[in-house]
Amino acid sequence: MTVSSLSVAAIICTLILSTVLPAVLVLWYSVKRKGAMSAALLGSLGFIIPQLIIRIPLLTLLASTQGYAGFAAAHPVALLFLVALSAALFETAGRLFVFGVLLKNNLCSVTAFGAGLGHGAAESILLIGGTYISNLSLALMINTGTLPAGEAYAIAAQTLASTDPQLFLAAGAERVFTLAIQLALSVTVCFFMAKGRTLFGALFAIAVHTAIDFFIPLLSLNGAPTALTESILLIIAVGALALAMRERKKFKSAAGTDADDAGADDDAGDNSGDDITDGGNN
Repeated sequence: MTVSSLSVAAIICTLILSTVLPAVLVLWYSVKRKGAMSAALLGSLGFIIPQLIIRIPLLTLLASTQGYAGFAAAHPVALLFLVALSAALFETAGRLFVFGVLLKNNLCSVTAFGAGLGHGAAESILLIGGTYISNLSLALMINTGTLPAGEAYAIAAQTLASTDPQLFLAAGAERVFTLAIQLALSVTVCFFMAKGRTLFGALFAIAVHTAIDFFIPLLSLNGAPTALTESILLIIAVGALALAMRERKKFKSAAGTDADDAGADDDAGDNSGDDITDGGNN
């Protein structure tokens, strides 16, 4: 049993898309805009703390309780919705903390985009990147005959070897689309907080996040082809980027200057980079 060359190439491609690409985007934007790196680091905390430190351990604990398996078997759609809603609630709470506490005196398009990139990059690198590092290591061990003995390794190897390479590539594409959506959600929350409409921004982000995390997996569970679900995600990602750019222009319009050029290098022209809030601070 071996893992095909196409599968290995697809795994490497997805590993690059889920780790190198987000990191490069964060670094590029940080070089381009002063203050973006600190916003990205704080934005990453808005994912790491609510998701990795709080939500995922809680879900793991819940899954071990009596009655969970029965509920999951009897009400799979309801469980899927609750899991999607929990992800939206925890991640939106993280965004509210980042923009409402850590960046409350600097709500502008630079911090919005920086924090959004940091949030999306943390998710992509820590969740998907880690998984695909493991997949690549396992594939190399299988192909070189160095796979350790054991039932768990045998099952994992069989699964990896029998997976269509297109599914590995689809995971990489999904990471790119999801990064765009996470960016847009952060920009949206920041924009509405800056305008004094925090509740609306939070509810909007929760609704959109829940809908995506619920309906896309639901389609997959009901046999929808991967091409369809990824196409839907692509359309949503394009729309999300368009929304983020539209809100960037509103940041600019609200202050009468280009907030995205705030603190940039000398090629930023005459833009002063004032923060965008209704009263200076939110």
